[in-house]
Amino acid sequence: MAAAVRCGLEIDGARGSVATWTHMAANGAASDTIARVLASPRRRLGDRPYSSASLGQ
Repeated sequence: MAAAVRCGLEIDGARGSVATWTHMAANGAASDTIARVLASPRRRLGDRPYSSASLGQ
């Protein structure tokens, strides 16, 4: 499943979250796992972590 999530993150960057969900679900990832991955503030491998300073707070 880890490989499906890693590939899903690449798909997310190229094709979006619907394609990511479809890929991960087709490869056996549970819906709560997929939701947790897609809800992460650092979804894409190149993203920097969010901080309150970067959000203008």
